[in-house]
Amino acid sequence: MIRKSSFIILLVLLLQQAVSAAPLIGTGLEVAHLGSLRVLIEDLSETTKQLGLTDDVLKDKIELRLRRNRITPSDSRTSDYFLYLNLGTTQNSYSFTLEFSRSLVYRVGEQEYSIVAPVWIKNGFGVNTDRRKMRDDIVNRILDRVDTFSNEFLKVNRR
Repeated sequence: MIRKSSFIILLVLLLQQAVSAAPLIGTGLEVAHLGSLRVLIEDLSETTKQLGLTDDVLKDKIELRLRRNRITPSDSRTSDYFLYLNLGTTQNSYSFTLEFSRSLVYRVGEQEYSIVAPVWIKNGFGVNTDRRKMRDDIVNRILDRVDTFSNEFLKVNRR
């Protein structure tokens, strides 16, 4: 009888150790510090700039929205994650991708590798024949995606 109960206790201890050693499954949005989020804007076309949408304008609007959402942007080049915007426009249409990307490390056998990869992606597109309205439409759609990102980012990183 003592052997059977000792075996059960040993089995339970081994299972607990195996479970605690397993890596956690995350979303990719987990960060150590909420105040180190860098915003990067992909090079913009002349068509986009003609709408009055420059790197500085877009970055300022995104950073302002992040601050409003209680996320402090940073210009730190040492952060291993960032929010990235790629925006393309034509005379009457646009498309964009907003991504949260980070440095990831993975192992193959004994060798470790690292790569920067998107872990959160949202897209948007639209058509507008009035170029004055198109600028506002683009900004509003991007900021809607920033709000979605902010909600998901803060939910994962509640402290």
